[in-house]
Amino acid sequence: MQLLFSALTSERESVGEEGRQLAAVMLRRAISADWEEFFPKLPAEQQAQFKADLLVILQQEQSRTVRKKVADLVAEVSRNLVDDDGNNLWPEFLKFLFDLASSPSAEMKEVSLHLFSSVPQVFGNQESHYLEVIRQMLMSSLTDASSFDVRFGAVRATVNFLLHHEKDAALQRQVCTTKGEKKTYTQVGGLEYIC
Repeated sequence: MQLLFSALTSERESVGEEGRQLAAVMLRRAISADWEEFFPKLPAEQQAQFKADLLVILQQEQSRTVRKKVADLVAEVSRNLVDDDGNNLWPEFLKFLFDLASSPSAEMKEVSLHLFSSVPQVFGNQESHYLEVIRQMLMSSLTDASSFDVRFGAVRATVNFLLHHEKDAALQRQVCTTKGEKKTYTQVGGLEYIC
């Protein structure tokens, strides 16, 4: 795994874009298959460094294709760091997610929405505390006039979040509206969505 990780960090220039993309995919698959054999056995310092490095890699990657694969890797790590009781064991990830969502860069907003779409359960048992922030993030992204990709990513993230809570109609209404607010409509690719 260390060789794959070095392809995303210290050896990134020598392996090129295709090599980084392949390394991200293979590392995600390895982590997905062997999480318990890999991460918990690392010393706490190395765990923290690994997580911090992943966020830096994701934020600094210039290639959209590689960035998406690294985002998939980060999402897999994040998914594994929500325990059975719903505790998020990677609070830095949540801050990172919200920082990207409020970034002036459409590419970073898109990454944030991709991450949220991939791991809608990331807030775990603290979700109720973040619900208004989640709602604001999704609504502002759904109506982002500057980028079709951000709006499309917001549709995917909203749908995945609502599907994750398909049995909680009250939460779904709360995400889509606030007291006294009318429903939000947005057009994406010629289709009109209501939330």
